[in-house]
Amino acid sequence: KISINIFLISSIISTNIISNICKKIGAKWNDIEDSLRLDKRIGEFAYLKPGLGISGGNLERDLANVINVSKKNKIDYSLFNLWKKNSSYQKKWISRIIEKNIKISKLKKLGILGLSYKENTDSIKNSPSVNLINNLKKKQLYAYDPAIKKLKNNNVTLCKSSLEVIKKTSIIFIMTPWKEFKSLNENIFYKNKIKLIIDPFGLMISSSNFFNKKKIKYFSLQ
Repeated sequence: KISINIFLISSIISTNIISNICKKIGAKWNDIEDSLRLDKRIGEFAYLKPGLGISGGNLERDLANVINVSKKNKIDYSLFNLWKKNSSYQKKWISRIIEKNIKISKLKKLGILGLSYKENTDSIKNSPSVNLINNLKKKQLYAYDPAIKKLKNNNVTLCKSSLEVIKKTSIIFIMTPWKEFKSLNENIFYKNKIKLIIDPFGLMISSSNFFNKKKIKYFSLQ
């Protein structure tokens, strides 16, 4: 199980690094992803979506396990340390976007779509949303996740739908790639005067041109 998770981590880290290179040189990660999935040595089910580092408890735990085993047996573990460092850097992507585009003091009416660490689960352990909430603990947040009905955070108000969050806020963070978020109509954001959308997983990437025309700032890892 640890070996499987180490190989999964290598896919996650490689995807994030190469997708960042694509952003810098103007290449399209989606085109590269399609080619990778066609290669039998990688496969259609590979972890090839850019994301916010390693999340969930199992992968982080097993990365720590393999580092500890390597230390005890005096085996070079510098590669695993680099993975850990890269994951930490990737998790701060949202913070870097915020710092470059808006002052923390001016952040108001914030909405979070997605709380679980990945879609189709109700686990929030080590999820990017929890990290975001902790970083913005002095702000009032509105959040919705189809699988999360309770959350012990005084600064977070749970809403019953995506639309409710969008109506109450002006800045949206799409933090979990649930299918229902991908099907949101782009006009909903415009009609409700959303000013900024931070969408790490690129669920609304096909609407990026629309957002630009409507002067809605849009950021994605893709």
